[in-house]
Amino acid sequence: KAVGIYFLKIAFYTALPVYRDTYKLVLEIFVSTKNFPKKYRYSLGSGMERDVLVLLRCIYRALLKRNFSFQ
Repeated sequence: KAVGIYFLKIAFYTALPVYRDTYKLVLEIFVSTKNFPKKYRYSLGSGMERDVLVLLRCIYRALLKRNFSFQ
């Protein structure tokens, strides 16, 4: 039963405008880094991809922390 409640609270993070905008940014970064010169693709490109994914994880964790602090 607790698992169902946990899932319902997590399911709403995709409704946040900041999450949707960051997700669009993730997609744009992944597409644009594919067109980087080979010299920069693995250094600069992978760093950008990693950093933008960290943003998504931070938004998700902040929502989790906020949701579970009200219990």
